[in-house]
Amino acid sequence: MGDFFLPLTLPVDIVLEDIVDDIEDEAISDRVNSNEIFGSDGNDEIEGTSGDDDIIAGAGDDLVFGNDGEDFLFGSDPSVYDSGSGEYDTLTGGAGVDVFVIGDSYEAYYLDYGYAEIADFDYTEDYIRVHGVASDYSLTDFDDGTGIYYQEDLIAFVNDTNNVIIERDFLFV
Repeated sequence: MGDFFLPLTLPVDIVLEDIVDDIEDEAISDRVNSNEIFGSDGNDEIEGTSGDDDIIAGAGDDLVFGNDGEDFLFGSDPSVYDSGSGEYDTLTGGAGVDVFVIGDSYEAYYLDYGYAEIADFDYTEDYIRVHGVASDYSLTDFDDGTGIYYQEDLIAFVNDTNNVIIERDFLFV
């Protein structure tokens, strides 16, 4: 007897949910037409398009600018263990709803040494995606911004604002 195959159809909702790692915010959930932009293992300067971008800079001390659109900004390579460790990345979202990614469901990024500098966080529309639960995090206000600590380890610094609230601004995965 010959082989036969049944057609496999996935509902669109499942695919979209996987793309944005279960983030349910409607303003950033429709990622079908997003551009994926990848950096290298060196020190990169990466600029997104005027559309929706997923920018993954990779290893190294990177400058990432999302430009217009609804962007997901990764300063480090999420596919490696200890992502961001030893890196000093600068993430700038630009106009539109942006998600600054400093953790995933496996780990917080930038542990031990290194951190992400978030250059233009707007609490009225932007989010910071992190690993774990709210009790893992603390914030420290400085004159020029806010330090984000994961279990007492500085992993990010938000420039030019002390208006960062864990419960409002963090997306936990």
